[in-house]
Amino acid sequence: TKDVPNLLAVVAGAAGPIILTTDGLTALRPDGTTLWTYHRQAEYEDPLISPDGRHVVLRMSVPRSESDSDNVILVLDSLTGQVTSEHPARGKGIQLTDSVVLDGDIAYDLADGSQRWTLPDDFEVANSHTKSAGHASLILERRRENSDRSKPVLLVAPDTDPSAAVEVQGIPAEDVCRGQSEGKGVVVVNGWVAQYAEAPPEEKEADGEKLVESAAMQAVT
Repeated sequence: TKDVPNLLAVVAGAAGPIILTTDGLTALRPDGTTLWTYHRQAEYEDPLISPDGRHVVLRMSVPRSESDSDNVILVLDSLTGQVTSEHPARGKGIQLTDSVVLDGDIAYDLADGSQRWTLPDDFEVANSHTKSAGHASLILERRRENSDRSKPVLLVAPDTDPSAAVEVQGIPAEDVCRGQSEGKGVVVVNGWVAQYAEAPPEEKEADGEKLVESAAMQAVT
């Protein structure tokens, strides 16, 4: 047990837990001792971790003057704490695979920060999914589509070539998995998502609450 003042969030890194406080990041070994720290005056959002746990990504607001600040995306190696890249934040949508971070419409290499590619004009990061994606796949959608978030029609693209995106149907939304009526995201666990192996179950209503019947599922990455 470790008492951590000003705790904001905890994610699982490749070597152990990584803790975000108002001062920055601290990575711990399994025995609770400090592996590395990263401190910087900034306002932090919750960290994102790549599916393999090797890289941690922080979006933060760094003061530029008393009245102004810059929004920055920072990538660190979760084993060493080394900053592998830093660039101005491009948009609200961020996704990670084991190799890239997709920020807005540009994919950056997690290892060195180089720009890999730019999204085609008709694609964008799925607004219902800003977090880790697949080990080697990104979750996209076509612009101005997907208004029904409880039944998202998703595009899954290899992180080496977004133009090769294919449509994947039958992916349950996060809140639907929890038995709620409105979906707000896609459940991804260690780079995998669930997919209905048959037609998605129909919603039924009982005592004013919407219910979703169970159905067989398979996994995709």
